[in-house]
Amino acid sequence: MDYHSQNSWDAEYEALVDLEAQMRAKLRERDKSPHQNTKLSGLLDSLLQEFQQGVQRLSTSLSKRALIGVSEQEKAKRRGAVDEMTTKYNELKQLIANGASGATGASVGPGRVHRLSADDIRLQQKQIIDEQDRGLEALSQALRRQQNMGLAIQEEVVTHNEIIDGIHDATTKTDQKIKRRTQQVNEVRKKDSCWCTCGLWTTIILLAIAIIIIATVQYKKS
Repeated sequence: MDYHSQNSWDAEYEALVDLEAQMRAKLRERDKSPHQNTKLSGLLDSLLQEFQQGVQRLSTSLSKRALIGVSEQEKAKRRGAVDEMTTKYNELKQLIANGASGATGASVGPGRVHRLSADDIRLQQKQIIDEQDRGLEALSQALRRQQNMGLAIQEEVVTHNEIIDGIHDATTKTDQKIKRRTQQVNEVRKKDSCWCTCGLWTTIILLAIAIIIIATVQYKKS
């Protein structure tokens, strides 16, 4: 794996984590200081756009070309991280939009108050519910993708285990064959050794008999 690419991806992810923390801090500040709502809303919109661009860069890193040489475990980790950041983007977007809606719900001016009509309130509520539904749907899709990745990894592990078991069985059979062949070779060696010993003693005895016969014949002639 290209470690430079890995470090770059990790740095991009960590930057998004830090950016999310910064945005949530600004959201809390906005809720505590309504008089700074306009200023903070503009800053939050800018940070949200930056967050979206970061998520898009992470998504681009999931292309087939970018994942060449990356392990399955690392691929699953990156997909899960992108799904997580996509869900957080939708959540932050909804929180910022809710704050903006709240800011326009009632505007207080010098000596006058403007309130929304019942239809406007229902419309805003519908928009909020739609945003929540989209966020839940994105979360549901992310969970389904993670489940599918988990099942794929499990199947791959099972396949690898089957291959390992097959190699173990083949190794055991080969070892047994080698032991049988070794035993047969040892038996043949023992038989050959026995025949060689018998042949040697037979030769010695025959030579001894021949010497005795020759000696006896020469003795009779003398």
